[in-house]
Amino acid sequence: MTAMSPGSHHCVYLLSLLSLWIGACSPSHTDEDVVEPWVAPPPELQVYEIGYNEAGKTAAHTFTMVETGSVAPIVKGTQGAWMLVIAARCNALPPGKNRVTVEAELGPPGETPYGKLKYKRRPVLDGGDGFRYLMNVFLVVSNNEEWDEQETALTVSIETEDGQKFEQTQMIHLRKQMIE
Repeated sequence: MTAMSPGSHHCVYLLSLLSLWIGACSPSHTDEDVVEPWVAPPPELQVYEIGYNEAGKTAAHTFTMVETGSVAPIVKGTQGAWMLVIAARCNALPPGKNRVTVEAELGPPGETPYGKLKYKRRPVLDGGDGFRYLMNVFLVVSNNEEWDEQETALTVSIETEDGQKFEQTQMIHLRKQMIE
């Protein structure tokens, strides 16, 4: 047996105390620690709504849903283009699905659209209210302002990377809005 130096006993003692302290401070597991897996609502309770938000805002309360007959603002962006700032929300996108492909079209049905877009991998954000939000999608419209005060169709679809797709069309009224 090898003899320990006098200081070695103190090191062993301190390491033992440290082990006990770490073990005592480890969190105990309770039923509250168990995270239930996310379950999508049944199809009849799934909600997908389209709308708009104020440019640059991402909080859930800045989402404005559009329905048939709603007025949606066309705003002038910082680079001088007129646009509708599209947003959407859905309660059937599971946590972890943080990117979607978005397609949108704005224009009179059956005619040349005022604006159209397709973006891949756009972020969706958790709103803390059971919905995941797509915000700040800038749908640039034609510059000739033929759209002002017109009723038109807005179609917005989103698709997850695994092929889950949601789409909605609403007939809305467009109104030019100056931002101060």
